[in-house]
Amino acid sequence: MTLSRRTVLTAFAAAPLAAMIAPAARAGIAPIYAEQGIAIDGTDPVVYFTQGAPVVGNPEITFDYMRTT
Repeated sequence: MTLSRRTVLTAFAAAPLAAMIAPAARAGIAPIYAEQGIAIDGTDPVVYFTQGAPVVGNPEITFDYMRTT
């Protein structure tokens, strides 16, 4: 592949613009479904996919993410 002077100059000119756009695209935070701080209503997320139905999880095993359990 041969790079022309125009291609190189265009890449250098576009680099600052790409650097400014990339953080803005990542800045959005996905919404979290949570009622009263409980995200999946105490169900076991792994068993849901293995059995195909929600199953009550062990209340001693929890994980907190962004103030939701």
